This record gives sequence, structure tokens and C-alpha cells, in this order.
Amino acid sequence: EAVSRAVSGSQCEAVTVVGSAGVGKSRLVSEVIADLNERMPDVRVYRGAARSDTGVHGAITRILRARFNLQEGTDEHTQANEVCAQVMDLFGDRRVDEILHFLGGFLGFRAGQTVLVDAFRDDPRAFQHVARVVLRRLFEVDAQRAPLVLVFEDIHLANVEGLRMLAELTGSFHGSPITVLCTARPELLARMHDFCAHPAGRHRRIE
Repeated sequence: EAVSRAVSGSQCEAVTVVGSAGVGKSRLVSEVIADLNERMPDVRVYRGAARSDTGVHGAITRILRARFNLQEGTDEHTQANEVCAQVMDLFGDRRVDEILHFLGGFLGFRAGQTVLVDAFRDDPRAFQHVARVVLRRLFEVDAQRAPLVLVFEDIHLANVEGLRMLAELTGSFHGSPITVLCTARPELLARMHDFCAHPAGRHRRIE
């Protein structure tokens, strides 16, 4: 239902499934994905899990690597070229080097050095802010081609900063059919009780 609303309204919808360990959250997600593949074949699903060491950042990395179809073991230069080609396909020639550089922070490689990028070298907070804006815009532009479902599993493993980043990202999507599906153990709500408040009125929690 959330995916259908996202597609029909060209907006972001979110669902967070909360349950104890072993109750079947991952199985539920797999069944939902299989159902979507059958009912809505145009919808693309990318899946990543948070971990205790990398939190939400690690989930974003896995989602992006799946989106760009980056193969494990491929050298960094080849991966950067592949991402560059796909980013150019999405954005044209509009500041591709800058976009590539900020995405590289999530993908784990350095690329796209420019004068503008150099200006952020000594200001990590500004870099992180711009990187999140670039990430948001990437998903929005991509979803305008075909609807996206972004799956973030085990987000209870993320710290509060990571959870706030994910909540802000989800709440900032606009004008594109994007569904954010999260799974977590109940401790998520103790760590960030208002996580499901974003986007306002379009985030459903399922116990």
C-alpha cells in the first residue's frame, strides 16, 4: 500500500517494521520484495543492513553499490568510472565531478577532485551536509525514471546521529516515488522515540 501511494502521489512513503530478534522481519521483507517484483515490476528495490560498526552509513553504502551494480573485487578506478558513467546518464554534465566526489564518501573511494571540492577539505561538517544533499538528489532523480524502494534493515544497530540522518533523508524526499522500508528491534524506539515522525503523516510503524 505504501509503495502504491508513493507511485500514485510521486512522493515518499515510509514503513518501519519493529519486532524482536528472530520474529521474521527479514523474511517479511523478502516476501514483500517478491510480491512487488510480481505486481509492480517497474519498481526497483535496493537493500542494505546497518551494522554495529558502520551503522546507517554501511547500509547506504550497500544500497548504492547495488544501485550502481559494483562488483566486489573490482579495482577502485574501474568502480569510479562506472559510477561516473551512470551519474552522467542521470544528471548530464552538471557538476558530475562534484557529485562523484561526495558519493565517493559513501562508496569508499576518492574521485572527482575540483576547486569546489577542495574548499570542503577542512570542513568535515559542511562536507557531510553537502554529501547528504547530493545523496538525496541522486535518489530523487533516479526515482523519477522508475520508482524506488530503499530497504534499511537492523537500524537499531545505528547510533542516534545515524538514525537522525536517515530520518532527515526520508523526510526531505519530495517530488519522486520513493518508499523507505526499515526493520528494527524495539530498542530503536528507546534510542530515537520520534524516528517514525518523518515524513510527517506518511510513516507507518508496524509492530
